Amino acid sequence: MSLQQGREEEKREMALKLLEMGMGMEQITKVTGLSAEAIVKMQAQAVGEPSATKEEG
Repeated sequence: MSLQQGREEEKREMALKLLEMGMGMEQITKVTGLSAEAIVKMQAQAVGEPSATKEEG
């Protein structure tokens, strides 16, 4: 995994944690730089596949 890939993975994990904490979508997009669409998609995948966020490469 490259440095850039690692940073993107950290952003995704942070976004999911912030959602779990109840932070609003607008704040999460500002903090992570991810789009709301990307966050919603990740959230749906995480709910459908709980182990997907636990995988290590």
